[in-house]
Amino acid sequence: MEFMWIRHASFMIKADNHVIYIDPYFDPDVHKDLPKADAIIITHPTYDHGTQESVDLISARDTKVYATRKSTDDITGQIIAPGDHFFVGNCSVSIVRTYHSKEDSVGVILESEGQRLYYTSDTDFNELLFDHVCTVLVVPVALDELDTSEILQLCAGLKPRLVIPVHFGLNQGDKFDALKLKNDLEKQQATHVVVPEPLKPISI
Repeated sequence: MEFMWIRHASFMIKADNHVIYIDPYFDPDVHKDLPKADAIIITHPTYDHGTQESVDLISARDTKVYATRKSTDDITGQIIAPGDHFFVGNCSVSIVRTYHSKEDSVGVILESEGQRLYYTSDTDFNELLFDHVCTVLVVPVALDELDTSEILQLCAGLKPRLVIPVHFGLNQGDKFDALKLKNDLEKQQATHVVVPEPLKPISI
């Protein structure tokens, strides 16, 4: 499995020879070197977690687009909700609940190649998040909903072997927030953290 951050909350996963994008929102110039999607997942209806323009740039004729109900007001796709499950190739995709102050938000769990990647999306802290045990945790930083101390609690409960911070560098937070999380997690829990660089793949 391979992870590649694009910017903000947008990233790409390569798993089982398939390409999955989550929350695509990027400059048109970026898409030139990006592979077309087998599947695209939109986790909630805010502009910085997906636009129709970005979806179109990475879509092929057979690309499947999955989006929450309110997201489909602006983005054409199949509606998803917590409890849904589907496959992209042999990669298992589970849609799970978040605890966001705004309605109609979901998290995503991808399972492939012996890895279980959990993307919380934007969420408040809730101990029910501990149910989503994972090997790789992709978590937003610099959120109003989830602060660094709560991310530390979440990691203590989930015990991932790798944490990748996202959701910085655009309109909320910056690389300093991601580096602070890395320092705190590695010092307090000995958890490996990789702060992503745009368009640089991370093997997981």
